[in-house]
Amino acid sequence: MSAEAGADDLHVESREAGPITRWVEVAVPASQVASAFERAYRGLAKSSRVRGFRPGKAPRSVLQKMYGPAVAEDLERELVGETLAAALQKSGVEPVCQPQVESEPPSEGSPFVYRARVEVKPEFAQAGDAAWSRAARDLEHHIKSYVRVTTQVKLVAPGVIERSAGKAKRVIDTRPKAS
Repeated sequence: MSAEAGADDLHVESREAGPITRWVEVAVPASQVASAFERAYRGLAKSSRVRGFRPGKAPRSVLQKMYGPAVAEDLERELVGETLAAALQKSGVEPVCQPQVESEPPSEGSPFVYRARVEVKPEFAQAGDAAWSRAARDLEHHIKSYVRVTTQVKLVAPGVIERSAGKAKRVIDTRPKAS
């Protein structure tokens, strides 16, 4: 089953863990886990050589005894890779960096559950809010106490100031030096 086909079957829960952190818990249905195990063991049977069996003809029970934990770890990475993007989209969480995933290897016949710790952009207060004026006063105070220069700070919403389009230029002070 592809990730697109299974996106609607995913059970996704999201909760806030801080101002920039969300936990997204994803449950992959047992049917999708079973088909992933089937695919993995079918591919392993074709490529592995097991003593006492013709190439590609080793029974699944023998492959499970020989490669079981390794297959489960591979499927853990594969299932997370297939479902994480769909789960984030379904939960409405937009990550700013690679999520950190916590999980146990999947077992056949049961849903695969994992948690992803996702960092998101912080929510900003609206311009003109009391928090903005307090932040501006605090910043003016910190600049004055550190640099000993009185400044006037004007806070603007994120994305309002354009990024410089060109390369930074060196500025040389040609004013006459005071003696």
